[in-house]
Amino acid sequence: MKTVLVLGSVTQDCLKQTVLDACKLGLQVVVLKDARRTEHTADNLKEISQAGALQAIASDLGIKPS
Repeated sequence: MKTVLVLGSVTQDCLKQTVLDACKLGLQVVVLKDARRTEHTADNLKEISQAGALQAIASDLGIKPS
């Protein structure tokens, strides 16, 4: 496994920590913007971007909602 898709709430203990841990392990991390809750702060998003995580929407990856 080299790439991880992450979705959920951007909070200190949830999505953000998962993203940071995956980046530290050398994985390519993609946060699905349209599959996360809107509870986020600019600081959290900045921190996950600085860690190397990418952001995309599901359709960018060819994922179609059912």
